[in-house]
Amino acid sequence: PNGFNRLHYIVDEVKEVNGSSDFPFELNESTGEITLKAGEKLSYLKQQKYVFVVKVTDSSIKGSNPAEPNQADPIFTVKEEVTIYVTDVNEEPTIKVLSDLYKVEENTKIGTEFGDKIVVYDEDDADRTDDIDDCKLSISVKDKNGTCKKGSCAQDLFKVVCVENTNSNFETPFKFVVKSDLNYEALYDKTIGDAVFDVTLTVTDTEGNLVSKDTKIQVVDVNEEPAFTEKKYEFTVRENITLDSVLGKAEASDPDIYNPNFGTLYYSLDGDADQIENFYIDEATGEIHVINNPKLDYETTATYQFNAVVTDKKTTKKVPVTITVKNESEPPIFPPETPTKLYVDENTLEGEKLQALDNLGNLYVAAITANDDDCKSGN
Repeated sequence: PNGFNRLHYIVDEVKEVNGSSDFPFELNESTGEITLKAGEKLSYLKQQKYVFVVKVTDSSIKGSNPAEPNQADPIFTVKEEVTIYVTDVNEEPTIKVLSDLYKVEENTKIGTEFGDKIVVYDEDDADRTDDIDDCKLSISVKDKNGTCKKGSCAQDLFKVVCVENTNSNFETPFKFVVKSDLNYEALYDKTIGDAVFDVTLTVTDTEGNLVSKDTKIQVVDVNEEPAFTEKKYEFTVRENITLDSVLGKAEASDPDIYNPNFGTLYYSLDGDADQIENFYIDEATGEIHVINNPKLDYETTATYQFNAVVTDKKTTKKVPVTITVKNESEPPIFPPETPTKLYVDENTLEGEKLQALDNLGNLYVAAITANDDDCKSGN
């Protein structure tokens, strides 16, 4: 009769399975359809089956019996135990631990691990690593800068490797590794700024499931040594020079061109006092000067030797400097004591020496002499 086939379904009992009475399902009271509750996720590892009892009842209708129009028909109920089995499927991994920024110093040796660990969670047995030389999961690196040139893209410089076996919590640790030479100055202009790379890491499991997440890698500038552009410097200067003059430049360079804290150079001279007393070096440029009114005399000292020194406040370098004094022709000079008045008696015989007066008015045998510095050098 009409109405007797209207069924009503309810979960009458949830049976405990391995100590759990969780029931992440919904039963449609009208249709008996079983669906997974919103927000719930099944885990084969956590629970492999669910057992519950479904009770179904039919409807009661008054007046179905004409002999007793006010009498309701009896309600019939039936119960049935239902088991839902959870089948194991390979699920995509999860990047559980990933820092926002990873830093590595320039010039770090190829093959060096750096930064905090990257931890990937995957509970599938097929994706479990028991030998890091045969890692079941893999992580690729992709530079997000689509215009980067080959050799300077993140994937050319870095890679990610498995560093430990999968632990009991289904976690597999990874780390970044230097893949190619890192030069901060060379990378500075090839990145968005300050040698920082925006990268995407993609984890792939044994079934080809993929999961991606973004992070950053920064190549950190380190203080590198300055160096002179030449192994030695040689300059010349005229003797008798009187004005401050530039003799030349002891030039040095420093790779740290983008960092004034590392790349600012300071120059000085180092040597014996008698070798450097006539010279100085510009602290900022490395230009070597002769001082005003220097005491330079080719006949006395023909060459001067000392070191030019450069420092970036951390590292100091030296280079030998030789300055050659150029000889000049100089006129002879009468010494101050040369007599200007000579006395001779009449009738003095040929060949006799003349006399002069000294400061006390006494006569002495006089001679006229002159000095010439060039005579010291055999000129």
